[in-house]
Parts: sequence; structure tokens; C-alpha cells
Amino acid sequence: MKRTALARRTGLKKRNARRARKLHAEQFGDEHFQAYVRNCGCLIGWLIGDRELAGCWGPTEIAHVKSRGAGGGARNNVVGLCTTHHRLQHQAGIETFQKRLRVDLQAEAEKMTKSYDDTYGGLA
Repeated sequence: MKRTALARRTGLKKRNARRARKLHAEQFGDEHFQAYVRNCGCLIGWLIGDRELAGCWGPTEIAHVKSRGAGGGARNNVVGLCTTHHRLQHQAGIETFQKRLRVDLQAEAEKMTKSYDDTYGGLA
């Protein structure tokens, strides 16, 4: 039988749910930390002091400061951004986003992690 470019010799591996949860926890932190980041609201709206004035729209999402592909970790590498600002971060790029909004995301992510650890004693 002649194989086409898309034909596979072997089947795909089955998805390991436990490994997938572990990888997700490594990338974003545990669920309690994720809930904490989301409850803090959009970082940009919080820095300006008014979500409406900042142009915040949508729920708070977890955004990486340093992309996972570039070796970004989990706990001290995420901030909460609304849908609008998270999309802008991806479209403009992290460096341009930081310059445009005059914010240091890495410093803010470290502050958030320290605040979480102080509040909850580093449960995660």
C-alpha cells in the first residue's frame, strides 16, 4: 500500500488526563492561584483605578508575561488581564504592550505572587 503524505504508520497516542492536568498546573499554577489572579481583576484597570476608563471589557483571563515557548514559568509569570487587554498583549507583543501602557508586567507578576504567598502562606 502506498502511503500519502498524511497517512500515519502508527495511531496517535491516547491523551493522558493526569499528565495534562500536571502540565496545566505547571504552566498556570494551581487552581487556587488561578482563582486568586482572576479575582484580582484586570491589572491595567486596577493600575488606572477605573475599569471603564481603562477600556476593560470581558472577564479576567490569565496572561503570561513571558511566553511558555520562551521558557516562562508558572507562578511568578502570570497576571490577570481582561479580554481586551489580553488580546492587545498578543497582537502587539509583550514588549510593545508594556511600552504602550507603561507597565512592567514581570514586576507586577512578582508582586501578585508575593501577595498570594503572604495571604495564603504559599499553599500551592
